Amino acid sequence: MNLLVLAIALTPALPSQLAGDTPSELNGVGIEQKIGARIPLGVVLKDHAGESVSLDEILSRPAPVILTFNYSTCPQLCKLQLEATADLLPRVGLEAGEDFQLVTVSLNPDDVPEGLARMRKKLLERSGVDPSAWLFLGGTEEQVAELTRAVGFGFAKVDGKSDYAHSAALILLSQGGTVSRYLGGLSPEPRTLRLSLVEASKGKAGSILDMAFLTCFYYDGEEGRYTPAAMSATRVGAGLVLLLLAGFVVRQSRSRKEPPSDS
Repeated sequence: MNLLVLAIALTPALPSQLAGDTPSELNGVGIEQKIGARIPLGVVLKDHAGESVSLDEILSRPAPVILTFNYSTCPQLCKLQLEATADLLPRVGLEAGEDFQLVTVSLNPDDVPEGLARMRKKLLERSGVDPSAWLFLGGTEEQVAELTRAVGFGFAKVDGKSDYAHSAALILLSQGGTVSRYLGGLSPEPRTLRLSLVEASKGKAGSILDMAFLTCFYYDGEEGRYTPAAMSATRVGAGLVLLLLAGFVVRQSRSRKEPPSDS
């Protein structure tokens, strides 16, 4: 992938005003955000060992899913994105495999199964997460195209090469395979990813302080982070109640740990 492809791939969506100047190899490349769209659950892919894995089985679990599209022989972008994601996971403050699941689907059908196994080995070692927490899957061109269309992930095969032009993004899915959030670029802030996972889990992951924060803030897609919301009195009151409750829980926890005073 040349530097032009890489530069545009790092942008979540190609600006419309530049569409007329887009090289032919980048036509259709980018991300159309489809919040609320559903993943086709009937798709059955192959894992690093060549075993069949149903998306329905993965997405029926209560934990949200971080979905990425990459491939093992990508010369630049995939390596940068996946390594950044592996380095980010320990900083999120949530447990991979318990609070959330990661799924990387290869854009290249030839990755099944050897390419998937190579990616899996390197990234599990780098991230330190449990092998069951990060799945590496692949399928036919038709299966991959069905998935990417569902979530608005545009990519294209580069003519005369075995490379694919594509963007970098983490796509968050809530239980049942509904698209909850797109985090573009190589690596979002740990706090942004944590809060996005808490939102996608519908409060099943994270802490009461996370929920209090989300009551008072909203995700700004242009900024790529959570920013203060213009709140009504009801939202302000709800946030204050949650914060007071969190303070009460902390004080109660500390009081239990303090040894009784001698009298």
